[in-house]
Amino acid sequence: MDFEIDKEGTFTGRFVIYDYKKSGIKKLRDCAEGSDYQLPVYYKAVSKLVREQYGIDKPECLALIYASVEKLERNGIIRSDAKSSLFRGNRGPRDLVTAGNFEVLMEWVESKGTELIERIRKGDFTVPYPCPVENTSFGCSYKSVCRYDRYRILPKMVTGGRTDG
Repeated sequence: MDFEIDKEGTFTGRFVIYDYKKSGIKKLRDCAEGSDYQLPVYYKAVSKLVREQYGIDKPECLALIYASVEKLERNGIIRSDAKSSLFRGNRGPRDLVTAGNFEVLMEWVESKGTELIERIRKGDFTVPYPCPVENTSFGCSYKSVCRYDRYRILPKMVTGGRTDG
């Protein structure tokens, strides 16, 4: 984490969270699609810590960044007003969010995460149907092992989930 300090050496409440990965890194799209919760969970924890430890009512996160050690690239959820401070020139991701949209996205991710936790607590591990990327412009790298494969799921739907025939 990087914390912004003013000229007097006082923490301003603004921060950036980094998560270093060996190679592959997530992007804004992964979070917006609800497939990546790691950095938003860190965001919630750090925001709570900043409020409690520093007495700052409204901490301000400028970016949640995955950094690839092998590929030497960074991406994640970056506010448009902070990009120039975090990346040189035109470098860095093109997918950015405004400060207001950052907060909206974090609230949405929290609500999706809460829904998932409730489903897990209830023991609901049913695969949603249909595939969430089937009719989108995003390709799927996992098509060959996809858990949404309609031909694999159809017998389970017909038998009410039983696989014993």
